[in-house]
Amino acid sequence: MAAPTFTVGELIDQANVALAGMFPGEVWVEGEIHNKGRPSAAGHTYFSLVEARTDPLTGRKQNATINVALFNKARDRVNRHLRRAHGQVRMDDGVRVRLRGTVAIYPASSTFQMVMVGIDPTFTLGSLAAERAALLGRLENEGLIGANAARPLNPLPLRVTLIASRGSAAEADFLHELELSRLGFQIRSIDTRVQGVDAPEELAAALSLAGSCPADAVVLIRGGGARTDLAAFDAEVVARAIAACGHPVLTGIGHEVDTSVADQVAHGAYKTPTAVAGALIEAVSARAHEVEECAARLARVADASLTDAERSFGERRTRLRDAAVRTTEVADARVAAAFPRVAAAARRSVGHNERIAQNASARLPVMANAVLRGAEAVLAEPVRRLGRVGSQLDLAEERLDHLGALVEAVDPARLLARGYAMVLKEPEGADFNGGAGRLVRNVSDVAVGDRLGIRLADGTVAATVSGIGHRRRPDANPAAERSSPDGLPNSHVHTNDSGDDQ
Repeated sequence: MAAPTFTVGELIDQANVALAGMFPGEVWVEGEIHNKGRPSAAGHTYFSLVEARTDPLTGRKQNATINVALFNKARDRVNRHLRRAHGQVRMDDGVRVRLRGTVAIYPASSTFQMVMVGIDPTFTLGSLAAERAALLGRLENEGLIGANAARPLNPLPLRVTLIASRGSAAEADFLHELELSRLGFQIRSIDTRVQGVDAPEELAAALSLAGSCPADAVVLIRGGGARTDLAAFDAEVVARAIAACGHPVLTGIGHEVDTSVADQVAHGAYKTPTAVAGALIEAVSARAHEVEECAARLARVADASLTDAERSFGERRTRLRDAAVRTTEVADARVAAAFPRVAAAARRSVGHNERIAQNASARLPVMANAVLRGAEAVLAEPVRRLGRVGSQLDLAEERLDHLGALVEAVDPARLLARGYAMVLKEPEGADFNGGAGRLVRNVSDVAVGDRLGIRLADGTVAATVSGIGHRRRPDANPAAERSSPDGLPNSHVHTNDSGDDQ
């Protein structure tokens, strides 16, 4: 037989029929509230009910979750159930509850959900009480109940680390009470959540941070509320953080009737945040009163000691004055007796010193003459050497004048003035004006067509080589060479316009 085919709607309808057959009426479900949001515009509230469990097949830990819908028409009924618990139970994230309702598959999203119609507040209160009692038993067995209480509280607890929700009424009441005292409290505030699923971890982290900061006391406060609102202060992680804190922890959680596990583990537990502030003020005021009493006792003792000291000082001053007078009289008598001897000794010493001075003044001219003669002998040789150096300097000056005359004689400008000329060859690739170039020393330095500059005493002549002749050697044939009228070898130079004076 072939498997039947359903539409999506038909399949959901058949599943709901099966669920109705298995759960024909309302059922009770236990779990922890998660993801609770604000009511919708229609007044409906939606959240999840979660149970942490271990998969029986794989052994792994996982959460079992079912979506819950609280419709507006059932809200009044649920609120009546909650009022029976005198406001001690609120439906918030992290609260373990027992809910009544019907289960079905919601067609619009094809999700399995529970439609809530009632709640059992006694289950939540009993669950919280049972968990709190079990936790206190474990902490007692581990010796953690009195661990923080054993830490000594500074008799003058002015440095306070405050752990609270910033901007809350509890924080405002605590700080206002301290401000009214006009005592010099130093407050370090740590902002943290005090309600909700994440509150226990945040409180434990804040306590750990407070323990690492310098302080005389750590104050943990929260305003009153439902029993479920204070569940974070019954958490094991918070209790262990208080026990491990390096400073005394003072709690002010809830109202007069509220007591949490944190109160049991703390150094001191107070009913309200204002009561904690009052305890700190009382401790500081008591220490201030003790200090004032000590200061008064010290002042009385100091006055008595000063009076005794003044009396003793007066007596000692009188004794010292009398002793000084007697000592002075004895010293005067000794000086009077010793004066003749001292005067005679002084006269003898003066006469002896006068004789020594006379002998020294007689020997002084002889010694001075000897010293002068020795100095003249020592200086004679340097004087002779200086004379020889002067003669050598005169000879050097004469030689320098002679060399100057020789240099002046070979000065090219003087040679040019005597009728000689300098021949310069035009540099290759340069704009030659006859005033610069390489000096021509031999006929082999030039070739036909080269441009030359002939420098005279009063200017420069530009020329071009049109022919080259060589001077006749002693063994050459005179007829073989043609000479110019002035006896120089034939050399043909074409003269251009004279250049400007250089």
